[in-house]
Amino acid sequence: MTEGALPRLEEIMERVEEAAWKFVTCTDPCDRKAAENAVRLIYSERGADLPKRFIWCNSPNEAAEHLKSVAEFGESQINNLWLYPRSIAAQKLRLIPEDNEVQGPYSFYRQGIYRSKSGLLRENLRSFAPIVAFGYGCQDAPWLLTFSHFRSELQISALPELKGLNALLRTGGWFAPFSKACIMIERPKAIHTDSEGLLHLEGGPALSWRCGLPLYFWHGIEVPSKAILFPDALNHQDICTCANIEVRRALLEIYGLERFISETNTKIIHEDETGQLLKLDLPRNFKWSADPLIVRVLNSTPEPDGSFNTYLLSVPPNVGTAKEGVAWTFGMEPLEYDPLIQT
Repeated sequence: MTEGALPRLEEIMERVEEAAWKFVTCTDPCDRKAAENAVRLIYSERGADLPKRFIWCNSPNEAAEHLKSVAEFGESQINNLWLYPRSIAAQKLRLIPEDNEVQGPYSFYRQGIYRSKSGLLRENLRSFAPIVAFGYGCQDAPWLLTFSHFRSELQISALPELKGLNALLRTGGWFAPFSKACIMIERPKAIHTDSEGLLHLEGGPALSWRCGLPLYFWHGIEVPSKAILFPDALNHQDICTCANIEVRRALLEIYGLERFISETNTKIIHEDETGQLLKLDLPRNFKWSADPLIVRVLNSTPEPDGSFNTYLLSVPPNVGTAKEGVAWTFGMEPLEYDPLIQT
């Protein structure tokens, strides 16, 4: 790739992301007839026999119930119909030379899937798929649109057209293809995200399926409904008895770390010019692997009104000093960290 190709790739990926976001967040009901025809085309393109029936579900939970009788659906076709075409297209991109200074199409493809806003939301939603592998319809937009735009705008003719998958992108949601049947899932009824593209909504469900199932999220982490609907009813024991580390972190953010500290036994175990290292002395029956450590640090950069914010930051249990803890939050060693030049 030449340096002149880089701006063009960036422009293409901006258009891909704009379009992909609309597909990934689409909550319109599926066009069931068109979606079934798209799936038939997916089967035909790969030379597979067409499914004898389609089973529509209003949520992944409903699909999971059907999949308890998976033997009657025949063999899964996901590798042949979804994974293989995507892998082949990605391999075609990898054959295009790149160098250390100029990124090529494959690097942009990877960034579009895993680092873009639409890609993050896609991965967040995929966590609800039952164990049996699915294709994701409109939520496959980040990679399908990347291939389509590269094929047409960069004239990479080696990339497959993937007509069936692109048709399903525009008409349907998730699908689990088998040799005798295909399970189809309706698009969600509502999707709400934060600025990063992660499922999130204060005061209500961030994700609702058409069966009426509401799910509650805090910046991509599913949390109990109580934490979102009745945050004032949370108490520090709800947090301390939470076994899941990610959920516990989310609950701490909702509850407020300063408030949590004030309601638990807290000791200052070290103090220096960077701040204080605090240890929460929790009862042994609480589900934490070790008493958590927190650094309280005063931001060195003033706010617009001239005040300085105080931050409370969780740090690993092996941290020994306040400076070591603050340095860790910046990915530095204590000797590397200088609060006067932090950003």
